[in-house]
Amino acid sequence: MFKFVAKTPEDVDTVADLADIYSIDQNSIWIMPEGATREDHLANLVLLGDKVVDKGYNLSTRLHVLVWDSKRGV
Repeated sequence: MFKFVAKTPEDVDTVADLADIYSIDQNSIWIMPEGATREDHLANLVLLGDKVVDKGYNLSTRLHVLVWDSKRGV
């Protein structure tokens, strides 16, 4: 499993380039949206969703950000 935190659709293209270079199976790739706050995280999730699915990658949240927002040390 390979996990990448991405902020823009261009970041997903960079992941695709790395997958090609290192022969990483698309089913092994997980993309999680960047965001230090719940609001930023959800906005980036919406921004990245279609591109991640179109590439055949797995899309996931960063659960700790959704639960605790920007709180540190939890």
